[in-house]
Amino acid sequence: RELYDENPVLSDRRNRLHVSLMRLAGVLRSSDLARAREHYATARTIAEDMVQADSQSLTTHVALALVTPFSGTPKQATELADKTLADISKVDAELAVDMARVYSASAEAESLASSPDSEAIARWQKRALALLSEAVAGGYCDQVYLDGEPDLDAVRPLPEYKQLQEKMLAAPNADDSN
Repeated sequence: RELYDENPVLSDRRNRLHVSLMRLAGVLRSSDLARAREHYATARTIAEDMVQADSQSLTTHVALALVTPFSGTPKQATELADKTLADISKVDAELAVDMARVYSASAEAESLASSPDSEAIARWQKRALALLSEAVAGGYCDQVYLDGEPDLDAVRPLPEYKQLQEKMLAAPNADDSN
């Protein structure tokens, strides 16, 4: 954090701090949601700074969308994701996975709300699975990444997700990701 505060114009440091906080929050989510939300809120502030510094960067917009479900509202996160996807002419496999993480995290955040909206949860799960399917069809086969990120927890137990994992493992270039 000190590195970032020392010189906030250094985008690489800013980005690394954002990612570190996001991962830390993801690790804490199952054991200490309140602390996780604090880290997400800090990461979101940094992501907002990143977008302000470079509003044209797709990476900054994705970064902001990824931390919004647990630091803002799931609806804000999915609106950001929808807008980002609408502004892109061609969505590559990696971006599709990142956006799928936004919708899945939004579904998870909504399910933890005091009055969960089951229709919204189902809609966001469906959107996440559609994007993951698009990514796998586009050749995405990073099994370790999908297994290691907590943001897909809302879709992980679903049979459609298991089918996508099987497709990834069956892909001819699945061994190249090691």
